[in-house]
Amino acid sequence: GKTFRLLQIGYEHASAGAKVLFLCFNKVLAADIRRLLVGREFFSQQLVLGEEPGESFVLDVADVWEVLLQRLAEQGLAGEIGNNFEESSDSKSFDRRGREAVELLESEREKIAIYDTVLVDETQDFREWQFKLAKLHLKKDGTLLIAHGKGQELYPADPAIETLLGEFPKQGLRRNFRNTKESFRAAFVAHLSQLDREKIKSSAKRFVSDFSGKDQGLDFERTEGRYPILEPVDMKSLSCEDPSSVFYAEEEIEVLVARYKQILRDQIDFLEERHRPIDLLLLVPTHKCVEARAVRKALEALDQEFIDLTDDTLRRATVSATSVRLCTFHSARGIEGYRVVIFGLSLLPRLCKQIGLSKPENLLYVILTRAVFETTIVVRSDEWNSDIVVLVQDIVTHLSSRNSQN
Repeated sequence: GKTFRLLQIGYEHASAGAKVLFLCFNKVLAADIRRLLVGREFFSQQLVLGEEPGESFVLDVADVWEVLLQRLAEQGLAGEIGNNFEESSDSKSFDRRGREAVELLESEREKIAIYDTVLVDETQDFREWQFKLAKLHLKKDGTLLIAHGKGQELYPADPAIETLLGEFPKQGLRRNFRNTKESFRAAFVAHLSQLDREKIKSSAKRFVSDFSGKDQGLDFERTEGRYPILEPVDMKSLSCEDPSSVFYAEEEIEVLVARYKQILRDQIDFLEERHRPIDLLLLVPTHKCVEARAVRKALEALDQEFIDLTDDTLRRATVSATSVRLCTFHSARGIEGYRVVIFGLSLLPRLCKQIGLSKPENLLYVILTRAVFETTIVVRSDEWNSDIVVLVQDIVTHLSSRNSQN
């Protein structure tokens, strides 16, 4: 409930006349929160508060990269850092330029510190200079609150952040606003097991001892739920083809698209009865992987409107309620879907190594906690025996067999 609590506080402060900035790490999350705030009826009714017609509700939402570039541009400093700052792939160079940018902005602190309240989400993945950037926006004697998901880091942690956290009083959160107990339990066990099947039973027991007690237990706002569902894709027709041939690649796409169409049609038909297309969230490893390409083709064949959030240029886009969302694993943190479909789970460990993510169990926890109601994991028959797929199968089997207990 970290993001929810920050927004709740931000709304209350803004309603009382404070100017509030909500800052997070994930571009997709910031865009999604803006959509939720603007689109909700209760929010639009609060755009003008108090007795004075000109008094406005101020709750600005942005990702840390967006704020940095905007402030540099406002102060005429963008050219000193470079216009392609976000595209830097060298982490050391990226951090150095980030530190330099914040140092430049510190001289303009009086112009930048315009917020009474600054809320920082996803602090566990912030670098020290990003945290300093957030604080630059805070008025003297203003309120600074941060949300820190210890154990949920996707990128290598900055030791300086841990030191900074020691300065803050802490409040543990024990309410889950998004997931059902079944969905969260599966994700918790997957995370705590560290992808080790031998630790599934002990991790499941930890859930019972940590989250089922009446005094310190976790409260779940959602009551209807089920464990993740594994949906197979039969790839036997490819067994005679040479994987290195162009014919294999063409037939692979055809087989995947045909099966994905069936799966997605069922998901969309369900949404037509109860929810909107935006309530369906589709997760893939990367923008260019075969799973992502097959999902796009399947959606196009179904004539279903969608927005491709795997595209870097669209990650700040505001999503229409009529669009299904397609997103990468690592850009999905913080967002949710009433129903979530995961493609290419077997690629997750390799993906973590390729893009320098911290721990695969952290990313697995993220993708298994995106669903409000139901998570479907689509598994190719030729990947059914991969270690991570077998792990999830074992978790679901173990938890389902003990469903009547706690």
